[in-house]
Amino acid sequence: MYKILLFSGGAYKFNELVEFVEDIGGIVFREERLQISRGTYFLREEVRVMIALPENELENLGAVVKELKGHLQDLELEHELTAIINFYISIYNILSTEGWSTAESIETNMKCPCCIKICSEMDFNVCAGEFRELLDGMCGMDLLEYRLLHGEREYRLKTF
Repeated sequence: MYKILLFSGGAYKFNELVEFVEDIGGIVFREERLQISRGTYFLREEVRVMIALPENELENLGAVVKELKGHLQDLELEHELTAIINFYISIYNILSTEGWSTAESIETNMKCPCCIKICSEMDFNVCAGEFRELLDGMCGMDLLEYRLLHGEREYRLKTF
């Protein structure tokens, strides 16, 4: 299962945190950058991001965060929202090993009950219904992009 956390810290070496999280199969999303100043004097820049990563990597993440002099906060989310975020991570992990893929191909690669056991743990059954809506939602969050090929949508991770 994945754990969802909030990181707060300086922007210095922030890219190292992002690389670490992506290397262990997690995802960094909802990044906010705050500039703190007093009058015309710039004091510091702070970054706040939501991180989702495998629970067995929490200790390693703690070491990286300590090195960056940041702080982690455990986010208590509603069960349904946690399941949707875990579902996003599964889709993200599938697409990280492939190029353009159709919704059917992605759905085929997701074995249900999934390795993260979303469907078996809750009443909210994502696998049965709203799969395409989740893909479109990920496009809206700029995690994925899509194209039309022969009248069918194909998805891939958004490249920057």
